[in-house]
Amino acid sequence: MAWDFVGRSGIALANNPHVTALRQKVKALREEEKTVVKVIQAQYDSVINKAKLDEPQLGQLRKELLAQERQYLLLTTDKEQKANLRRNYEHLRRVLGGEGLLDAGAIHHREQETAHVRLVQTVYKAKILELEQGIQVASKVNPTVKGRRR
Repeated sequence: MAWDFVGRSGIALANNPHVTALRQKVKALREEEKTVVKVIQAQYDSVINKAKLDEPQLGQLRKELLAQERQYLLLTTDKEQKANLRRNYEHLRRVLGGEGLLDAGAIHHREQETAHVRLVQTVYKAKILELEQGIQVASKVNPTVKGRRR
């Protein structure tokens, strides 16, 4: 980790490359989170309207769901969050495969969609918080003490 100092005052410069990189990651994660929420909502709508999709489209949607699930599982280390993510994606895959029923007007569907979106948002927020804590640590600099004057 490279630190820039101004004289002996121990003040880190604002252009600390490590802090800048972490801030860029946080910004990218926030943008990604917004996009992901829209994608999840669109996928739930696709699942509801699966009768309008042909088999290649359904296969592509299943592949997208699997890729998303893997991506979100990498973002969290919390076992409960991982289990909830797996459960949500498994349910969607079952519905796409014709094993489950999903009515477009069902309140349960919208509740599950909302819970899924909130879970993904929680995962992103946890990762962002982790990066922000890294920014705080990287921003703090302990001044070096060179011998006492008597």
